[in-house]
Amino acid sequence: MKDYPGSPGTVLGFVLRMSQFFFAAGSIASMVTTSGIFNFTAFCYLIASMCLQVIWSFMLALLDAYVIVRKKVINNPVLVSLFVAGGIVVAGLIIYIQLWCIEKKGPVFVTVFNPLSTILVAILAYFVFGEKLYLGR
Repeated sequence: MKDYPGSPGTVLGFVLRMSQFFFAAGSIASMVTTSGIFNFTAFCYLIASMCLQVIWSFMLALLDAYVIVRKKVINNPVLVSLFVAGGIVVAGLIIYIQLWCIEKKGPVFVTVFNPLSTILVAILAYFVFGEKLYLGR
């Protein structure tokens, strides 16, 4: 199995999963500190979806930390496929909850938190995968 940057069991993978954990926790903190947020059911479901993301990211980071400390290599296809399948399930649940929020309260409640993710993906792609950033042309 080829070793990619950020793959499970690597230091960069651990850093990426911990940053995912902290960004999701920060998103929850910013939503919870908004006054009157619990009056809107849609926001409560958005917080629930981000909690799923926090739990999943932290569990993967713990597994990465364990592998790094034990100096083992995760090249088991079954274990790596569990990473992928779990990510698909969590992402599917989050998307379902966001779609439900859009149906109940409109797109503003969901999209208010999404522009930052595009910027973070571009920055991480630059540093992790060495992609070039373009501002046009």
